[in-house]
Amino acid sequence: PVQQLTDATFESDMVKDTTSVWVVEYYADWCGHCKAFAKDFERAASNLQGIVKFGAVNADSAKATMMAAGVQGYPTVKVYLPETTRNPYTGKLYKPSLDFSGPRKARALVDFASAAVPSSVVQVPADKVSEFAANGTLPKALLFTSKSETTTLLKALSLSLSGRMLIGETRAEKESAAAKSFNVETYPSLYLLQPEGEHLLFTGELKPQSLRAFLEEHAAPAPSDDGAAADQGGALVIDEAVF
Repeated sequence: PVQQLTDATFESDMVKDTTSVWVVEYYADWCGHCKAFAKDFERAASNLQGIVKFGAVNADSAKATMMAAGVQGYPTVKVYLPETTRNPYTGKLYKPSLDFSGPRKARALVDFASAAVPSSVVQVPADKVSEFAANGTLPKALLFTSKSETTTLLKALSLSLSGRMLIGETRAEKESAAAKSFNVETYPSLYLLQPEGEHLLFTGELKPQSLRAFLEEHAAPAPSDDGAAADQGGALVIDEAVF
């Protein structure tokens, strides 16, 4: 799940991807600390597969990328946010980043990266579900949940489908009129709101790969000049990111 990034691919694969958070490690082959951190970095990438993308830059063979990032020691880990900006002086694209300075352990990196995922999820009060369904022309999906906070997985899905599908979540209780109108039987339950007014219940596994495939099938087409990388679905290991 870790993608090797080079001077030739760093911009095209990572910088231009505006639908994902990226975790990038800058390392050197001769660095002992990098070798000691390798398994935890791979473990973090596996835990967040399909949610956050992971890349690695070999400082010896990608010197231009390393220098542009201002890397001075190894390993250096940066979390790149989705926004892309063009430098008005150089004309080059760049992304804002957060420096990871926590323990070099998988759990610490997973927590740090998860906290960086922005959310485009619409919070829908129980009495506003019908208004959400009628809002705009984009395809819509609605999650009925009992959790008090939006999960990292739902945030990541809303980010990857930004501009193509509106994703909302509601904490409407089972006895509410909204839940009854959807025939909600269990929590969490994810529904696709179809134009004709019908509700299509997602019945697959609540994992990134199956959820992404379901939503992609019904989302608006991606722009032809979309710079996002290919789908990075996969089984989820950590419980926090599950609905």
